[in-house]
Amino acid sequence: MAFSINSVNYFLKFKHPFKIAAGERTHTPSVFIKITDGNFIGYGEATLPLYLKETQQTVNFFIQKFFEDEFINVNECYEKVLNKLK
Repeated sequence: MAFSINSVNYFLKFKHPFKIAAGERTHTPSVFIKITDGNFIGYGEATLPLYLKETQQTVNFFIQKFFEDEFINVNECYEKVLNKLK
């Protein structure tokens, strides 16, 4: 199997409501990502509380733009991440 990526939007329900003085939340939007390279599989997650100003749409747009390059393997992806951090 070649290098592939898949992301899924999800609403993570809390077992107990999260309460602070500013309000209460019972769930949070999330984006799950799966990267596959042959027999290796990696998972990631972004949870998006309202104060972050990011949405599932902005996260998916970032993923789409970041991975618009055709990666042959996970090492090329890793190198791109390292270069972005410099």
